[in-house]
Amino acid sequence: MGWLATVADDEGAAREAALRAVALDPREPNARAVLAVQRRDLDDWARYEDTLLGIVADSPDAALALGHLTLFYQSMGRCRDSWRCNERANRIEPFNPSHQARRALKHWIFGRLNEADQVADRALQIWPRNPTVWNARLILYAYTDRAPAALALLDDPATRPENLTEPTVKAWRSALTAIASRAPADIAAAVATNFRAATLAPGLAANAIMTFSVLGELDAAYRVADGLLNNRGPIVQRSRTGAGRDLYSGPVWGRTQFLFIPATAAFRADRRFTALCEATGHIDYWRKRGVWPDDFVRGSLVVDNPA
Repeated sequence: MGWLATVADDEGAAREAALRAVALDPREPNARAVLAVQRRDLDDWARYEDTLLGIVADSPDAALALGHLTLFYQSMGRCRDSWRCNERANRIEPFNPSHQARRALKHWIFGRLNEADQVADRALQIWPRNPTVWNARLILYAYTDRAPAALALLDDPATRPENLTEPTVKAWRSALTAIASRAPADIAAAVATNFRAATLAPGLAANAIMTFSVLGELDAAYRVADGLLNNRGPIVQRSRTGAGRDLYSGPVWGRTQFLFIPATAAFRADRRFTALCEATGHIDYWRKRGVWPDDFVRGSLVVDNPA
């Protein structure tokens, strides 16, 4: 019953399956993880973290809970803790494409691009058209000065996921063209196209922020971030339900894991970063926990008594 909750078509069905599972076994780890994620934004983040840690303490092989901790810690700038959780999950489920995609990105975060490429390439061979793997491979090309390779991947029907809409393809193409050329006209076109796309899906807003940071368009990046994370300004999400068939439509894409990666180094170095983290609740979480972002991803963050 716990596994059923993880594959249900919608949140309501998943919740019902999870509740039935915990009624039969209060320690069932998958059902507990599903319920924890659904409560994530109803509880404070420290409670969410404690819930997931409790699941893992009761069930050390709870890969789903470890996967959620991987994303959560990355979203908090705790990249080392995120790596450790993902490695644990990967040892339990070595052929889970999501763990491998995250592993590739984490190698990049820690400056190991050769290892990142190796994992991403092999994962794409094993799971062609897997959306998470494809996205990781594309990001690694896009934001490591290999935009032509990213464009080739974007245009490869053998590996491109089916659930990409036309606005997503246009947004990526304009971004990659601008990154490759750095021509003012291409950058202006990328900003305009990605502004429009950013309102359509959380992941497209995240992609826009990464792209604008790489291009040095920090005012544009902060406009999108303010809309995605604080619901302010003109660049806000048209829907918060996560509905739609596009790869980037799910709410998980709009978490803040992308704020603490190499692509957004310029974004973090901007003086506005501390105020953004204050508005999003990150600083409250860090103070409550007494655990701050890893030193290499703090950027311009100014806080009192950081670890």
